[in-house]
Amino acid sequence: MSLRTVLRLTDGWQLSGKDISKSFAAKTFCEDTVVTFYVRCLIDDEGHHGPDTVGYRIFLEPKIAELLLAPKDEYNANLIAKYIKEQYNAQQILEARHIFVPVCYKLHLTVYVINKNYEQIDILDSWTSTVNDKQKYHQKIAVCMRKKLSNVISLISKEHPNFSDWSMPIIPAKYIAQQEPSSMDCGFFVMMFMKHYNPDTRQLEFCDSDFDDIRGKILWYLLHHNLNASADSLPPGIIDRGSPSEQKWFT
Repeated sequence: MSLRTVLRLTDGWQLSGKDISKSFAAKTFCEDTVVTFYVRCLIDDEGHHGPDTVGYRIFLEPKIAELLLAPKDEYNANLIAKYIKEQYNAQQILEARHIFVPVCYKLHLTVYVINKNYEQIDILDSWTSTVNDKQKYHQKIAVCMRKKLSNVISLISKEHPNFSDWSMPIIPAKYIAQQEPSSMDCGFFVMMFMKHYNPDTRQLEFCDSDFDDIRGKILWYLLHHNLNASADSLPPGIIDRGSPSEQKWFT
């Protein structure tokens, strides 16, 4: 399965000092442009995993959830379908078993996973709180996301299963991970979830359990990714700075 190449604002993206200071410094909220580029890196990585795994899961950009949650007078299902089709065609969406959707609401990032094998939508939330508190937070957007995304997907693939009434369980923290209280690491946990969450087992796999330096590990991954236009011009000390823990996360 070949993925479409579409010119976007992040094509030829370079991780500048400004990007690093805005998203990777302690107590800063991760910019959605960084999450968008991370999604593009994941898509590129999937293309190197071989024909048996490519397309088993697909990743949508944060922009999609933003458009789905737009006010009624600004919502445009056809426009959202157009954005998605720039990245995946109808057959790719139909054949994928899992669709990962990063969602930002009230300055908090989470991941919704359309889990076709279980016919449910897994909600991955790193917030340090009880499942009940998380349910209260998500009840304001979950039904809207489920109904509208199912409708948009049906515009792309009429054969795709309708998931507008699927259950939406909050995956317990013991199966995934949670951020430190009062931290602003949700965006980084979202990126880690998209990389390592296995919807078939509903837990993280092939992932270092040490999340203390999650920002540094994701920064390392993005700096060295072949889609980073500045990778070839990084100082030698940065190019060669690889650690076993970082490689365990992202290779």
